[in-house]
Amino acid sequence: MSWGRQLIDLILYSNLWIALGAAAMYAQTQLLLSGNVRWTHGVAFVFFGTLSLYAFHRIIGLSKFMAFVREGRYQVIYEHRHHIITYGLLAGLMSLWHLLRMPWRQQLWIVPAAVVSGAYVVPWGKKGRRLRDFGSSKIFFIAFAYTWLTVWLPAVEWHLQGQIATWLMLLERFTFLFAITVPFDLRDRAVDLQAGVYTLPVRLGPHKAIWMAEGALAITALCVLLNAAIGCYPFGVVLAFALALAFSGWWIWLSPKMTHDYYFTGLLDGTMILQFGLVWCGWYL
Repeated sequence: MSWGRQLIDLILYSNLWIALGAAAMYAQTQLLLSGNVRWTHGVAFVFFGTLSLYAFHRIIGLSKFMAFVREGRYQVIYEHRHHIITYGLLAGLMSLWHLLRMPWRQQLWIVPAAVVSGAYVVPWGKKGRRLRDFGSSKIFFIAFAYTWLTVWLPAVEWHLQGQIATWLMLLERFTFLFAITVPFDLRDRAVDLQAGVYTLPVRLGPHKAIWMAEGALAITALCVLLNAAIGCYPFGVVLAFALALAFSGWWIWLSPKMTHDYYFTGLLDGTMILQFGLVWCGWYL
């Protein structure tokens, strides 16, 4: 394997890429609500917390998908599982360090997302199930946790949680995250069926699931227009969102034909970083 391929695998499967995406979404909320982007304990907590949570999500999930450990991303994760555990532990300690340095008001608001995220990853109850194992609902849990941490938490940080723009942004972010998560459930249909997890794409079929994702993006666009109408988003930001959502919608549309994990873990997860980059540029137009 070439060093370039190894580097890409390291970035994707150490969960660095998705952690950067979560931090980018947090920073985007900072920018749109306050006009500033800065490194705070909140940003750091979301970055390191995501890095740690996904590390253990992958490791715990391997026990349920041992039949696939010689295939694709599962093979990479299995071969580097000890490294991933190390990254997860170190990131967990860093997220705790930043959490303890946040104002108590922010710490309290983290609890709902922390409970959902923890229950999504760690088995609980007599049957040892996770929220991830509730197939039709899991996509909503993912979108909720990300939205809460990347919209509500920075709004609390800037004392802007009572703004109409914040409430619109909650729906905007939730529908966007829902939309880009649908293709992952499409990709994982065989694995989910083997585990007895009946996700929305399994129940609805690929065609209806993709249209549901595109409909969610349409709601995202509507929220952007409403925030522009009340004066929260300048024209450059609206153009940036239009371009970002166009790319996201096109890549979601093509996803049923794609099989390589780089398309999903790299490109679709990367839409969070792309959106922030475009919105940041649009803000300063």
